[in-house]
Amino acid sequence: MGTQITDPPVRPSATRTGGYARAMAFFAVSYTYSTDVDRLNALRPEHRAFLGSLDAIVASGPLSPTDPGRALLVLRAGDAAEVETLLDDDPFHKAGLIAQREVLGWNPVIGVFAGED
Repeated sequence: MGTQITDPPVRPSATRTGGYARAMAFFAVSYTYSTDVDRLNALRPEHRAFLGSLDAIVASGPLSPTDPGRALLVLRAGDAAEVETLLDDDPFHKAGLIAQREVLGWNPVIGVFAGED
C-alpha cells in the first residue's frame, strides 16, 4: 500500500488539545480502493460509520466514475501524521481494501472553507 504525506502551510486557527494550543489545517485525502467489490460492499457500512464518527472529518465521498473506485476525504488536523494515525483505524484500511492513500495539505483560498479559522 502506498502512502504519500504532505503538510500544508500552518493556518492561524488553533484548538485546545492536551493542554496546549495547536494549529489546525485542512488535509485532502485520496483513497484508491481495492478491486474486491464484494469485500468493499460488505465492509462499507462499518467504513462509513467509522468516518462519520471522526471529529476531524469535514467531508467525504466517492469520486465517480472511477475504476477502481476512489474517494476524497477532507479533514482538519494538526499535521499529516495525525491524519494518517486517524485513518489507520478505518475498517477498509485494516482489511487491506485501500490500495493507495495519499494525504496532502490543502490551503483553501476561495469558497466556503477559505479563511475558516
